[in-house]
Amino acid sequence: MPAVLVCLLIAGLGSMSAADTLLVPKEFTTIQAAVDAAVDGDTIRVSAGVYTGTGGSVVDFGGKAIILESAVAPGDPKPVVDGEGERRCLLLENEEPLGTQIRGFQLTNGLALSGAGAFCGPFTAPVFEDCDFTDNEAITGGAMLVGVQTAVALVDCRFLRNTGNIGGGAIKLTEGAILASDCVFDDNACDQAFEDAGGAIESNGTLLLSGCWFGGIRLEYAPNNFGCSNAITQTGGGIRAVDCRFGRNDPEQPDFTGSYESRTILVCNVEPGQATFRNCSFNGWTTGFNESYLPSTMSVVSATNSEFIECFMSQYSEEATAGVLGDCTVVDSSFQQETFGVALAATSCSIEGSSMIGGNLFNDSCGFICGPDFPSVSAAATQFRNCTISGGTVSAFIQGADLLLENCELRSLRSTWASGINGGNDTCRKSSALDLSGGDSVVRDCLFHRCVTLRGGPAILVREQVSSCLIERCRFIENEVWAPLFFCSGEDPDDELIYGGAAIQVFGSLDVVDSLFQNNRGWSYSTETDDVWPLQGGAAILAGKGSTLTVSGTKICGGNGPNGIVGAFTNKGGNDFFGPCCNADFNFDGVVDGADMAELLGSWGSSCSVAVDEAFCVNGDPPGSCWIPVACRFDVTDPGPYARLSYDLNGDLVVDGEDLTILLSSWGENCAAVF
Repeated sequence: MPAVLVCLLIAGLGSMSAADTLLVPKEFTTIQAAVDAAVDGDTIRVSAGVYTGTGGSVVDFGGKAIILESAVAPGDPKPVVDGEGERRCLLLENEEPLGTQIRGFQLTNGLALSGAGAFCGPFTAPVFEDCDFTDNEAITGGAMLVGVQTAVALVDCRFLRNTGNIGGGAIKLTEGAILASDCVFDDNACDQAFEDAGGAIESNGTLLLSGCWFGGIRLEYAPNNFGCSNAITQTGGGIRAVDCRFGRNDPEQPDFTGSYESRTILVCNVEPGQATFRNCSFNGWTTGFNESYLPSTMSVVSATNSEFIECFMSQYSEEATAGVLGDCTVVDSSFQQETFGVALAATSCSIEGSSMIGGNLFNDSCGFICGPDFPSVSAAATQFRNCTISGGTVSAFIQGADLLLENCELRSLRSTWASGINGGNDTCRKSSALDLSGGDSVVRDCLFHRCVTLRGGPAILVREQVSSCLIERCRFIENEVWAPLFFCSGEDPDDELIYGGAAIQVFGSLDVVDSLFQNNRGWSYSTETDDVWPLQGGAAILAGKGSTLTVSGTKICGGNGPNGIVGAFTNKGGNDFFGPCCNADFNFDGVVDGADMAELLGSWGSSCSVAVDEAFCVNGDPPGSCWIPVACRFDVTDPGPYARLSYDLNGDLVVDGEDLTILLSSWGENCAAVF
């Protein structure tokens, strides 16, 4: 779409000087009669009432640049242009120029092959302001069709309950341009849609959106309308969306009245540089889950060659994905999966300053962790910079190959209890933070903090298929692995290697450079007696059979295993495997100072006395599957698996003067010497 058309469209938002004013019904009984009598520049003012017509359209503008506006006061019922289920409401097909404006009408019950509310043909440039498009139906573009080389402005308009049988429930945009500001799209539908038809807007033109809300999409015939459940389908052309909201923010408080049974809110397949979303939220929800839906096709956003800046994507549907992105750029955005499923699936993307949060693993109906162990992020050939991955009662981790992670934080993540008993060596190896499945990856300047998994590397798992991985200047703090007394297919119960790796397990090729492993711990326990004891193997790194591991300039301290590393590795020098830990460096900035004291004082007087095996366990599950209260963490001095309070340095389960004394005794301690 030529840029000049967009410029002309914006210019058309200004008012024209009216040559004359015609009144309906005072001077003309029908709107069409007034249009027939008008000339370019005239204004037609229409009083409240219902206006119908004959023929194919209620009103045909006939190529005139006129203003059609409501005469009613703001807030009073609008004049209604009623197609009566027999004809189109408005027809603009004769190159109606800039200055054609429609203000303050309800356009309803239109019926046509296309554009039943308003048909905007080639080379027209109308402006619609404060108009309601309701209950219109067409084969395509239920409420509006915007044709080739057409520029349409929509200001404060509402599109409700419109139907486009094969696509574009509200609007079909064909190689034209639409500028929509502060508009609402809700409960629009396609009833016989093809794949990826747009339930609200289907476009291959230029779509500019500002401050618009997209609510529910009606699914008239569920077996045939997976694609129609998209709010917007953009295939070709370009799209720019700013401050827009798609779906609901709270599944208990719907913004609109639609069914919300949607597969995808946005499908965007465009050329590079033609799609940008800024400060937009995308919230998906599926009610009445249908097993015929494929998890790979259920996503809130599916996009290629797009840019997302300060956006939020959330999926409430089971076995679904918040964002499926390819060759995209993501900046300062958030992805969240509220139940079983994936927060982000990314291929060849650049992700900067963003956060990913995984889904809830607990299911009250079965009293156990029932769902599959989905990653928060599935990625390939993707770069993550200044990002955070966090969890709670979730399965949250990055899984992929050929990745770059720089200056990222992965905190409080875990894999499920069920993941250790699904059978086979591969399913027994789990990471709650980063699972590298192949290729060449780099992890640099990252923090892995309090990640927990059952039988795997809680911070990083390097699988056999990984040809090379570099871990440089990373910190692994208070991560934990739990190893129950059962074994997966093909494992040797006498092989101590399966008991190692409280931070990292490596079965491929790994180089660890200038990194810190502090207070990482491993536990074995009996599933019959709940007895718990420290791991037999390494407290930090497990080098599995057939792996290649080199370590240089690295410090390993704390932990509860007899060895810092178990398995064969190459010591390239500059390592410290037995030095003391800086436990008072709460913010991990490398020094004990005022910032750490401020954190301790902020938790002053807090206490915790909940043992791990009593904390949020489900139906007697073993301790490794239980959640510890947020305020608590494992005691770094007590060999038993008991919860301890954050900032409780002496392990007495209360933050008080004794802990402050310990912090002051470590004041100025340089904890970053390893780097």
